[in-house]
Amino acid sequence: MQHIGLLILTILQYPVSLAGAWVWERISRYFLTVKPGRLAYTIRLILFWGGMTGPMWIGDENLLFFLPMIILLFLLGYQGTRIARTVIGTVFYLLLAGFGMILDTSYCLLPENVWNFTEATATVIKSVMAVLIYLLIRRLNPDQKALELPNRMWGLCALLSLAPLFAVLSFSVWNSFGRDQMDMAQYRIAYTVLPFVLLSALAILIAMMILSRQWALAQAASLANMREAYYENLRREEMHVRTLRHDLRNHLNTAQGLLERGEIEQAQNYLAELTASPALHSTKRICQNEIANVVLTEKMEIMENNGLTADFLVTLPSQLPVSDTDLCALLGNALDNAIEAGKQAESKTIIVRARADCGMFMLRVENSFADAPDFVDGAFATTKENQSLHGFGIRGMQEIAARYSGTVETRVSDHRFELVTCLPFD
Repeated sequence: MQHIGLLILTILQYPVSLAGAWVWERISRYFLTVKPGRLAYTIRLILFWGGMTGPMWIGDENLLFFLPMIILLFLLGYQGTRIARTVIGTVFYLLLAGFGMILDTSYCLLPENVWNFTEATATVIKSVMAVLIYLLIRRLNPDQKALELPNRMWGLCALLSLAPLFAVLSFSVWNSFGRDQMDMAQYRIAYTVLPFVLLSALAILIAMMILSRQWALAQAASLANMREAYYENLRREEMHVRTLRHDLRNHLNTAQGLLERGEIEQAQNYLAELTASPALHSTKRICQNEIANVVLTEKMEIMENNGLTADFLVTLPSQLPVSDTDLCALLGNALDNAIEAGKQAESKTIIVRARADCGMFMLRVENSFADAPDFVDGAFATTKENQSLHGFGIRGMQEIAARYSGTVETRVSDHRFELVTCLPFD
């Protein structure tokens, strides 16, 4: 009977491990956007399958080699910023390695005649744990939307993952000659520490999902405020139009009376005052896309209040394969930087060009500046007084572009700054 059970487990071991690898690949989609293509999908499955079936004993050197392999997988098989893919890859490594060290070492400590039985059982348990984690993540993130966090938050998550990562690697570093060098006291320490490593990895994943949700809510709130201000302007202009229409007969009678009495100058002044009415200067509709129109209209008003000239040529359709919050952030950050630099520049013209055609969203913003910006750590440093609270505009745009496999390029020449953003889409 025991041989039959062992035969069944041995037969099921490989399809079950492959199913577990498929589950891990599905879990990863809740955190990062996968790169399209069968090759990238096959690479992800193979490496997750290796994490399911490869021996990961406590103190084994395989753990040291598995870490760069899984980080490379996340860098090659997923989209997003490098720090995002590295952090998520590290946390997945902690989960796979943690389960492997606990389960694989357990059958190594048993007599050799039951190794095969326990090895097959461990594979089944790993797959069951993968399913349980998948159900938990799906419950917490039912929309299956990739995480969106700024680099500083990804950096915080990276710091949080260092402690459990060093705990896992320490056993291999200190016992690099294999399990024969381990004693029972060290095994007790490992089995005490590793459950907390798994809990820490799960806690980091949950914390990243919560932070991403809060970040998305903050961006949505900012966009909602812009929309509210835009529609408030529309309502105010509509009220002015109604008032002007209601009093139009009186205005015309007054102007006609002044002309009949020969008071030409007074009539001209009265008509000039009437022409300057806000009702005759309605909000411009810059393009068909509502979100772009809201953001660009607000920024145009800010430019006019600061004595800047807006040279806009925007042809964006009503629907774009870019989320509203991402589009708002791209346009808002680019124009905020241009307005800030243009205030001190001699040339007060800000050029904005945006279009979406031929499978590409393109945004170009060009402005003058008084002093050349400093280039620090791959990005232009902010010129605002409190530098700790600013300087994330271009970095934020680069994060968004990376999620869409796009680019953000900057050029400086002859006191002119140019920013070009390209996002490919189907």
